[in-house]
Amino acid sequence: MKQTPYWTDNTPRPEDLSSKGTPTDVDVAIVGSGYTGFSAAIEIAKAGLSVAVFEKETIGWGASSRNGGLMVVGLFVTVDQLEKRYGKESAKAFYKWSRDSIDFVERLVKKEKIDCDLDRSGEIFLASKPSHYSYMVENHRYMNDEYGVDDAVIVPPNEIKDEIGSPIYHGGIVEKGGAGIDPAKYVYGLAGVSKKYGVQIYENAEVNR
Repeated sequence: MKQTPYWTDNTPRPEDLSSKGTPTDVDVAIVGSGYTGFSAAIEIAKAGLSVAVFEKETIGWGASSRNGGLMVVGLFVTVDQLEKRYGKESAKAFYKWSRDSIDFVERLVKKEKIDCDLDRSGEIFLASKPSHYSYMVENHRYMNDEYGVDDAVIVPPNEIKDEIGSPIYHGGIVEKGGAGIDPAKYVYGLAGVSKKYGVQIYENAEVNR
């Protein structure tokens, strides 16, 4: 069984990003060299503060180099579940944040010229049962009316083969805002951008939280 991330097979960890020694004084110390850690480090460094990122293993060791590279519109719960738990206004804010986060990554990649195979051609959710397709149609109408989502497209059962090359699903819905990246290239790119802004990166660090 393969024990190392698929993505790093063709994207080896950069050797020139890690700092030597241990910093004696920084304004902000960040534990973890993933997407969140580096994104925070970049923004803090751009604001003029000194930043150090500490990683117990190597850059992007965890989920940031091991995920599927999918940037999905929405959350991992349905909108009606969000509304029941937090109310409609908060649900709308959560949904907007999910779309804004993809916009943020796209802007950062283009501005900093990060080579991570960004592809914003959308995503498709497939119906494995007729009832799933019925829910998609109903939810699509609701999202259009209540959330102003006008870029999602319903794919009926008789057209699904043209979309994905197989007729086995009972329709689907295309979210045009979705995107994909090479996760290892992205996290290594973030590390390079961090370094450009003066962030110190310490791998194999002994960190006591």
